[in-house]
Amino acid sequence: MADLTKLDIGMCSVTHNGVDLGDTDGGVKVSIKKNVAAQTIDRFGKMPVSFIDQGDEITIEASLAEFAIEKLAVSMPSAALQTGTNGKKLVMGKQAGTALPDYTLVLHPQALAAADKSKDWNCYKSVVIGDIDTEYTPDKKKVLKIKWQLIPDDTKTDGNKLCHFGVDPIS
Repeated sequence: MADLTKLDIGMCSVTHNGVDLGDTDGGVKVSIKKNVAAQTIDRFGKMPVSFIDQGDEITIEASLAEFAIEKLAVSMPSAALQTGTNGKKLVMGKQAGTALPDYTLVLHPQALAAADKSKDWNCYKSVVIGDIDTEYTPDKKKVLKIKWQLIPDDTKTDGNKLCHFGVDPIS
């Protein structure tokens, strides 16, 4: 019989570059796409005889419920947050061709204690990609939708270049 205590449900906190992004609305989605190429030989025609790993694509999507200028700055890496004596502003319009910064991204289930990292997603390098749409309407909540894509961290060992799920280090 299944162990019902192992069922996971609930929210997670999202930390990007060490900054807690606050509450989410609609959950967080982790997508893992396996890229493979079929290897064929003439003797078998178009039937694959093996498959070659061409890397994984991992994307993470979240909608942030806290519509704050600091959260907007995280979701728009090509923008810059400026702070002065009378407040803050977000400026946009960088020169095209600039590489986007990559930062760590951590997803932690809120049902677990902060010290329990057994079900955390630890993403070494994430880049904010995708469009940002915000609606100012009387009948909808204003949220910031963010989509990250993980890129390889070449300082990590083979098989561990994107992220890990669970405790670190293993002892």
